[in-house]
Amino acid sequence: MKLLMHEVLQKVSNAKTKAQKVKLLEEYNTPSLRAILIANFDESVISMLPEDVFYINAGDGNHAHPTQAMLDIYTMKEKFDDLSTMKLTILGDVNHSRVIPSQIELLKKYSCANINFVGPESLISKKFSPSISEISKDSLADRDILFILRVQKERFKDDDGLDEADFIKNFQVNDEFLKNSGFNGFLMHPCLLYTSDAADE
Repeated sequence: MKLLMHEVLQKVSNAKTKAQKVKLLEEYNTPSLRAILIANFDESVISMLPEDVFYINAGDGNHAHPTQAMLDIYTMKEKFDDLSTMKLTILGDVNHSRVIPSQIELLKKYSCANINFVGPESLISKKFSPSISEISKDSLADRDILFILRVQKERFKDDDGLDEADFIKNFQVNDEFLKNSGFNGFLMHPCLLYTSDAADE
């Protein structure tokens, strides 16, 4: 069976309810279809799929993004053959990242445990530890990879807040940040890039 994926995606995108989306996905789950690749803003759609639906999760809401995490780990493996000794620092909006939980789960399989987090407390909950809310002189000098996350304001809830000027001043990765933190390893960024007049200064 020749499946036009753009047609499938259009139908699923236009579905008004979660139940309608799931029904459409079930209809396309035929023996001739090996897998369904799903990227959806609503993470609950994944949990509603029947067990016999084989799917590849390409990002669901604020929950997980295993396909992106696989690419990240692949990139890390290109630089570090033994990930168990790699020192990783994740900077930015950890709370609203769906990539980071998936990334951490994958890194566990490689016995990579030396992971810390950098950013304002409002963007890093206590479940992500150890965390650093202030950059001191040479505090990142021994780190191998600095994984930079953008601020995902589209995922903010009503009680989420951020002082953007303070964030740019203290956590924007620029020459001054690198010099002060002592970081001299590899930079990684999953895109999209955060840009604003203030960020460009």
